[in-house]
Amino acid sequence: MESKSLNTMLISYKNNIMPKKKIIEAISLFVYKFPLKKYRWLEDDCSEFFSYFFPKIGKIIDSFIITDVPFEAYLIKTLKLQIKTFALKKIADNINRKILEHKEFWSFNNREAYCAESNIDFNKQDFQPSYFFIKKLFLDNKTRHGCSNKTLKKRILLLLLKNMNNISETEIPAIAEILNCDKEWFHEAFSKINQKIEKKIKRKKLLEERRNRHFCRLYHLHELSSNCNIIEEKNKYLLAIIKTKSYINKITEKINTFSVGAAHKDIAEVMNIPKGSVDSGLFYFKLYVEDILENK
Repeated sequence: MESKSLNTMLISYKNNIMPKKKIIEAISLFVYKFPLKKYRWLEDDCSEFFSYFFPKIGKIIDSFIITDVPFEAYLIKTLKLQIKTFALKKIADNINRKILEHKEFWSFNNREAYCAESNIDFNKQDFQPSYFFIKKLFLDNKTRHGCSNKTLKKRILLLLLKNMNNISETEIPAIAEILNCDKEWFHEAFSKINQKIEKKIKRKKLLEERRNRHFCRLYHLHELSSNCNIIEEKNKYLLAIIKTKSYINKITEKINTFSVGAAHKDIAEVMNIPKGSVDSGLFYFKLYVEDILENK
């Protein structure tokens, strides 16, 4: 009875017999009850969907062309598609709400493994494989390719500063003793490199936070675009979406290529030597180690 009434009312409206307001009221009641009857939704969910769907009713009425297919069949099909879209929108809104509440969409660590340890116990003998490698390499050294102990010592220091993530602060005194270098200087150099890495981690974190803010903006633009019926404004939103996506991609590329390790320039500043000396020192040390391994 209700479906037949809707179809009859629509025909009357198309023939200018019934006012648009009356048929909108009848369709509104049908729309509100449909999720309740079909999917057994709660009243609150039905009300929320009705608020989402109501602005579309006028357009549906005007765009429907009277054929052999009754209006109620067209309306039911439309409602099913809109309910699916509504459910997806709710999921997107939940993600958007999390971002607005400052929950990280892309997670990042507050402190990464590159940093020095906290609450250091220098009496704890917790040596890494690097310690034993350096000890054997330095103590068993024989002059190879003109590499004296002094040169080898310098190149090992470069390697240690370059690979801080493999060195524990508890190893510093023992390694300094092996290399016969000042423990305070070694610890100070270690701390300076650590400070530089901390600054890089903060810069990377700022980039990730900026990307999150633009991702939030992207969701808002999508929402504005989907609810806009004016072509000129909708095109503006779509253009803004394209620009925002491009900016997010650029930031993501920066994050993916962002290095938080110790750069050769950082090591050169700490050791007060030219960057070229760091480049060549590490290069020749690599050749030195390869030669030892090949001749074992």
